[in-house]
Amino acid sequence: MANITRGFTGRRRAPDPAVPPGQYLTDDFPVLSAGPTPRVDLDEWRFSVRTEKGFTTT
Repeated sequence: MANITRGFTGRRRAPDPAVPPGQYLTDDFPVLSAGPTPRVDLDEWRFSVRTEKGFTTT
């Protein structure tokens, strides 16, 4: 019987052309970030997008 290391997760997926070189898609955790995740009160949080023409959408 062959030994399989704990790091073995199966075959790699075919590369997705929409993903930049050196990056990969993942369906599980951990998700790595460059710093701590800030805590934001959702009652005070707003998201808006402003276009080049000055239109704002919230």
